[in-house]
Amino acid sequence: MVGHGSWAKVKKLLVSLLFIAFPQSQLFCKEAPSIQLDWSTVAPYRVLQTGTFTITITGVNDLVYQYELSVTLNDSSSDDIALLTGILPDLTKLLGTPTTGRSVAPGCALADLLTASTPVIKTFNDRLTDMTPGKSSDGKYLSVPLSDSIVKWNSVKEAYASYQKSVADLAAEIKNSDCALASEDTAKAKQVLDTYNTVRLKVEAIDTKAKGDHRIVGHAYIDRSRDGSIIVRQLFNGAETSSSPKTFPLEAGFSVVTATGGFLLTTLQARTYTSQLVPPVSPATTNSNVLAVSGVSGVRPALVALLNYHDPFDWYLNRENFGLALSAGPVIDVSKGKADTSTFGFFGGISMHFWHRVFVTPGVHVGEFADFPAGFTKAGQLIPPNFGTLNPVVRYTAKFGLSITFRGGNPSTLVGTGTKQTSSAAPPATSGVKQ
Repeated sequence: MVGHGSWAKVKKLLVSLLFIAFPQSQLFCKEAPSIQLDWSTVAPYRVLQTGTFTITITGVNDLVYQYELSVTLNDSSSDDIALLTGILPDLTKLLGTPTTGRSVAPGCALADLLTASTPVIKTFNDRLTDMTPGKSSDGKYLSVPLSDSIVKWNSVKEAYASYQKSVADLAAEIKNSDCALASEDTAKAKQVLDTYNTVRLKVEAIDTKAKGDHRIVGHAYIDRSRDGSIIVRQLFNGAETSSSPKTFPLEAGFSVVTATGGFLLTTLQARTYTSQLVPPVSPATTNSNVLAVSGVSGVRPALVALLNYHDPFDWYLNRENFGLALSAGPVIDVSKGKADTSTFGFFGGISMHFWHRVFVTPGVHVGEFADFPAGFTKAGQLIPPNFGTLNPVVRYTAKFGLSITFRGGNPSTLVGTGTKQTSSAAPPATSGVKQ
């Protein structure tokens, strides 16, 4: 069996390595997982943790579009630009050109101010309408870059300043007592003021977005051992754009199992027993046959192929470039058939991996052990005449071993199975949106 002293030394060595390599305060502390993506760049994202992720998409054009993440988080903001472009044309039609022949109250400037406000409101509306995306040949709205919409919005704000001044002038003139008789102009001016109050709220909402961080955030459960994708829909006025949906690939950063092959240093001896002729020792006068034992070295090499099942827990030591695994597999003896036991055995233990390529595994080697033939207890014992064949007493035993194995270009050639795990279904996403 495995000696207590050997296990104690291995345990002490492993603990020392862990606390030297990693600060003790960080062993079980880890930040909540998050994914940062940019709307303008679609590149695979390697998932190195499992859990509920905070997913952030930056650079979205939220001045013009709405967004939906495929993980059920819907951006519920209203389409403010579409609402505004529906309000202002009606207002410009209402103002139009002053009706000829109507009475104008002396000392009241409402008629002139209304006439002056018409091109101001039209300019504001035209610039706002220019922010509406055009359509592609397939009838879908085009996807306009955020930077272009920001430039257009700054132009809208310039026109909006003139619009505000016109409204302020009308509001001041309505208070003029001389305008009491100009009922038609007063009614139109009040309509302009009422519309402005609605427009102002929408403009402020859009301007807040323009000054914001232009990102959408959602949450979803993601398994680091599965490939997948984040799908974002871009909508204008409820319809998808020509660039929608946009898919951000997720690559599994961890395998559930990795197959490796390499070498095992084992303390399980591969003994052989033979009869050896030795010269006589005084007072004997004839040669004698004694028991010769070979293969009694303290350590020997063997070949091993392992299946390494990775640590499923999400903690500091389970990373892309370092981690733990539960490893087991067959051992093939390299004694060239000279040992009096089977060439097949089993090895299992806890592995430390480096970059998922090199696995160092202290563990237990279980195999056949050829003990002394019946009637013998040590090497050099005299073999009686006509003893017959030296048949060792074969039994299974477990001894300490240390393996160093390597992941090949195609691990499936090592043990007849691959490392890729597929699944027809993923865990359900929660509301919201590198081992």
